[in-house]
Amino acid sequence: MRVVICAKVVPATRHNRRLDPASGRLVRDAGMLSDLDRRAIEEGLRLKESGTATDVVLIAMAPASSTGAIVDALAMGVDRAIHVADRSIEGSDLLVTSRVLAQAIGRESPDLVLFGPQGEESSGAMLWAAVAARLSLPVLSQADELAVADGRAQIVRQTEAGYETLAAPLPCVVGVTGSINQPRFAPIKGKLTARTKPNSMVTVAELGVAGDQVGAAGSGTRVLAIKPPPSRGD
Repeated sequence: MRVVICAKVVPATRHNRRLDPASGRLVRDAGMLSDLDRRAIEEGLRLKESGTATDVVLIAMAPASSTGAIVDALAMGVDRAIHVADRSIEGSDLLVTSRVLAQAIGRESPDLVLFGPQGEESSGAMLWAAVAARLSLPVLSQADELAVADGRAQIVRQTEAGYETLAAPLPCVVGVTGSINQPRFAPIKGKLTARTKPNSMVTVAELGVAGDQVGAAGSGTRVLAIKPPPSRGD
């Protein structure tokens, strides 16, 4: 069984993030793996360790300078990575991001696609659903527990009314919560072998996505203006 994990690279300057006043976009550095997405990585690795999965693949859209963050996932135990690095995707909104990720995921023909709950710096909590819709796959969200057996994925999630158990046939998309597990630290052996693992850097053209369908040109949303929040009263 092949598991694909979509992970986001977020700015390493977690407590000093700023917006570019000209573009209204978040200023990004080389970045680090989102801590929330490490939960999805951990679930994929546990499925492999249990013998349920045979191939664990990471897919990330990130600047070319973010190779170190991708290698961190490989050091944790991911088998290989696909790094979508293309200047044309700068300024892409959630819909464009889902388009690019769906193209990359589709080439892998996975049995299970895992997402974290949301981006740490964006808090959209909709990307997994948008990707599932583009791939015409069932989606299970807010998974506090995940089990895969007999050709289906089953989750347990908490609601305002209590806990509920949901299941969907494979292939499917699952969005996990930040409390589903405690991600492992990369072992020394993993760090030593990470840079020898397959790590493909691809462009949107190689994925079959036209240039006018990505970035600000392909996005359905626009940042019209940004301004600081009003000062607090005494």
